Amino acid sequence: HAVRPKSGGEEVYAIDACRVVDWNTKKNQLRVFWGAEQRDDGKEEAQWVPRILVHLLGDDPLVFAQRLFNANDQRGRAAQWIKYRLCCDAMPTNGLPPVDAPVLKRVCALGGGIPQLSPEQFPKVHEKME
Repeated sequence: HAVRPKSGGEEVYAIDACRVVDWNTKKNQLRVFWGAEQRDDGKEEAQWVPRILVHLLGDDPLVFAQRLFNANDQRGRAAQWIKYRLCCDAMPTNGLPPVDAPVLKRVCALGGGIPQLSPEQFPKVHEKME
């Protein structure tokens, strides 16, 4: 089974039966034919689907659902982080007086404790703060 958008252009998805015929390991995509059985009219067309959307019969359904949930959660977090970064980068600073040294030191001390700015997540963060 695989998740695919329903017709009509809406962001509504359905889980449909499919048959996997190929796997692109570099892109982590599976090539599938939709439907449980082969059609006789010869009009079947294979489609590449991201692996995350395919639930193989040997997969645990709970693991599949957790994988979809985690992917959606990570996508939301990434979008929030991008918006935050764009907001910070777009802040006008022309004509503003420079930040006082004690205030700058306090901001760096408080900002250094944020998990997203840890050296593992954001290498050389301490060099960039100075």
